[in-house]
Order: sequence, then structure tokens, then C-alpha cells
Amino acid sequence: TAVERLDVDRPTLADAVRVQSALAIRILLQAPMRAKNLAALDLERHFDVVSPTQAHIVVEAEDVKNGKTLDFVIGGSALRLLELYVDVYRPLLLADRSSSALFVSRTGRVKTPAELGAQIQRFILEETGLRMHTHLFRHLCGFIYLRAFPGQYEPVRQLLGHKDIRTTVAFYLGLEEDAAFKRYGEVLDRLSGDEEDDDAV
Repeated sequence: TAVERLDVDRPTLADAVRVQSALAIRILLQAPMRAKNLAALDLERHFDVVSPTQAHIVVEAEDVKNGKTLDFVIGGSALRLLELYVDVYRPLLLADRSSSALFVSRTGRVKTPAELGAQIQRFILEETGLRMHTHLFRHLCGFIYLRAFPGQYEPVRQLLGHKDIRTTVAFYLGLEEDAAFKRYGEVLDRLSGDEEDDDAV
């Protein structure tokens, strides 16, 4: 990956920006929040590390578009990347050492949602050749979940922080149709296999 190619023993400002981009993407995949909330993430206000393998990102209701508190769990590679960024790369960007903002610019200023969004788009384009803006991550998360679990809208509603399940259904109804038919086909195949085994006995 882009981060694994970097020399951690000789970090540069350019490396710091790349790791910052990778971290922002990893957070969006596990915690699909809006760009405004992503850019405003603060290590002291929003992160609660509960163990070496798990942390919560909590954004209070007054800072969320629909007035609903967001509480995401991150762990594994996301938490390891966060620790790497905070310990090695973020200090290179900090002009004000007292700042606890997560996504800072090369002058130590907190990045705006537009700045961070443009940075993420450039990073994705360079690494994959794809064009993808930050808001698409919310749709991607919903789509991936429903492809794996067709019809299970309530977990998606919770993941995306929708107040009303009807909002979730309106966005994603039909997107998981192919997966639903595929899983139904798998059920039929299993049932057919069971019948053949019974006949053979």
C-alpha cells in the first residue's frame, strides 16, 4: 500500500500528507461521516481509545447535520494507522504543538472540509486512477453492507446515522437486488444438494 512503501525512519512532509490521506480514507470506510465532521475530528474531543485494538469516534449531536450523535468503533488496521500518523507523521505538520486537531495543514492549521476532500480525491486518483469524492464513501458503505446482507436496512441506518429508516430505504432500495437473487440461488443449490444426498442414502 501507499503507507507501507514509506520509510518510517525518515519521514517527510510529503509522507505526512500521504499518511494523512490514507488515514482519512480508512476512517471514512469504518466511520462513514460527512466531510465537515471528518475535517473537524479532534484527538481529545472525538477519540476514546478503550483498548490497544479498539477505539470509538464520537461526534456529539450538536455537531451532526441531523442532530444525532455518531458513535463509530474503529480497530485493527485503522487504529494502527491512526497511531502511526499521530506518533510519526502528524508532528511534522504541527506549527502549534498544543493543537489536538487530527487533520492539520503543513502550517499546523486545521484543514477545511473542502481542502481535505480535494486532498483525498487526489490521493485516490494517484493510487487507483479512480475519481471519488468524500460523500461517496457513505453510499459505498451502505452499498457494500447491503450487497453482503440484502434487505438489512436497519444496520445501514445506524451506520450512516439516518434518523428515519425510510431515508435509508429510499437511498438503497434495489441496489442489493442482485445479491439477494444470488443468495437465494445459493439457498436453492444447498436444498437441492440435500435432496440428492437423501436420495442416495
